Amino acid sequence: DLLNDKINKRSVLQYRATIRYEGKTLCVGCYKLASDAALAHDKALKLIGGSNVKPNFATEQDHKKLRVAELKRSGLEVDLRSVQKYMSSKVDDAISSTRRDSADNGERAILTSDWKGVYRCKKSGKYCAQLGFKGSIFYVGKYKLASDAALAHDKALKLFKVSNAKPNF
Repeated sequence: DLLNDKINKRSVLQYRATIRYEGKTLCVGCYKLASDAALAHDKALKLIGGSNVKPNFATEQDHKKLRVAELKRSGLEVDLRSVQKYMSSKVDDAISSTRRDSADNGERAILTSDWKGVYRCKKSGKYCAQLGFKGSIFYVGKYKLASDAALAHDKALKLFKVSNAKPNF
């Protein structure tokens, strides 16, 4: 099944592809089709050498067959070339962000945080809080401090009455 822990359904028919790499969760793009998100996941795994994880597709031809069926089912029109160009840039960005050294002390660039539901926004440098609930990802807000974003995440857990998730505080 394509919709597993590697691909999260987003609102308005968007699917986010993620991989775990060096203890971090990296986003490799958001896609209108689950099959495209699954392929992005596979390409990122191949790039980092994730041989212990079974790919979603054995070949790109398998992806194309599933993609055609998904396009027919959804009624969407999504250009494969533009998706592949976007996919390549997102996969490269995700992988290179973990390999990039910072100028001052040689530490790896970190786009995630130690808090659940919190990640650092690459453009603004602020911490974003989000909540995964019933198969969708809900944006909570941006904050200067990771702890503030974590607190907002916890408040959203209470608001949505998510009982099986462990809060940050």
